[in-house]
Amino acid sequence: MPIWIRYGSGIGRRERRQPLPPSAVPWRWPGNMILLGGWYLQPDCNMPSGESFVRQIQAGRRYFREKFGQEPTTAVNVDPFGHSAGLVQILRKTGYDSYLICRPGKEEMEGPVLVEVEALLKCRNSVLKMNYRFYREDTAVDLRMTLWFCEKDRMVKFHLPLAFSGSFLGQTAYGAEEIAANGQEAVRQKWVAFKGTAQALGALNNGTYGLDCEGQELHLTLIRGGAAYAAHPIAGRPLLAQDRLTPRMDQGQREFSFRLFGGAAETVMRDIERQALLVNEEPFALQMFPGGGKDRPQSPEEPGGGEACGSQTGCDGNTSDGSFLELAGDAVVMSTLKKSPGGLLVIFYSRNRSEYIPVLESSKYPPL
Repeated sequence: MPIWIRYGSGIGRRERRQPLPPSAVPWRWPGNMILLGGWYLQPDCNMPSGESFVRQIQAGRRYFREKFGQEPTTAVNVDPFGHSAGLVQILRKTGYDSYLICRPGKEEMEGPVLVEVEALLKCRNSVLKMNYRFYREDTAVDLRMTLWFCEKDRMVKFHLPLAFSGSFLGQTAYGAEEIAANGQEAVRQKWVAFKGTAQALGALNNGTYGLDCEGQELHLTLIRGGAAYAAHPIAGRPLLAQDRLTPRMDQGQREFSFRLFGGAAETVMRDIERQALLVNEEPFALQMFPGGGKDRPQSPEEPGGGEACGSQTGCDGNTSDGSFLELAGDAVVMSTLKKSPGGLLVIFYSRNRSEYIPVLESSKYPPL
């Protein structure tokens, strides 16, 4: 059968077409050809009414059904003006399950720092704005979710299917514990990982600790259902009065963020504690400026040691970048630094093996 190149976006531009030579066609219908679009034309998505959307979708899908024997399930608006939030509901109710909304070029797909993709999703009375950030020089993917939640007695979860076999692990206090993949709700702290024989995937949260695992799927709990309040049921007595408005918990606008990063199992499990600390405890501004110092004090055993006092290096116990303390090794995490009588410093080593890590002697530093 002839395959046509169509110029223009409308189905009425039939006069401007040319057949592809059979040698240039690597497929045969239906084969691996996928129909996209199905609209009469590409509209301005900001101005039209909902009725005009429905009418032209109806006309376009009727044409595809008559000419090709099937209707597309992926809508396409390559370069329209804007994207209406109401269009999501119209597409779903007219038989679409996906939507291509951009014309990506090299400059969009290969940004100097990152590429960000935004998706708008709707379910019942709630809307979710999802932002994906793909970094040019990093394998991590950041997820930013803004949820306008308007449901009652519903739970919202983010499902993450995995493409390899393994087991689930989650952070506990100074360690990790395996999570049963039986669908039962669980709580872990700053990270959860799916570890296989050769590869692993880590999911870092920013204060969202609920989850469940089932088979090879990770389900991160976002909202627990818009409940009214916690109450013990009493037989024969309604707990919620039906003649008044009762506010619901968790309704309204909510923000969530996660970071996904994968790679070799050993590398992911080595770095996950430090990465989780960075995601959960972002740097914060101070209302004062530390004293600072050009270099940390040197011991007599080090080259030039014992000559720092009174020189440019100073003896105030600060490292070369003005910080108080240096952590050596990717698997070393400082969990506590507290100024108290005698001072308190807690350092956690996250690897499950012996390794030499240089520790700075406290006698070379001033008291906390």
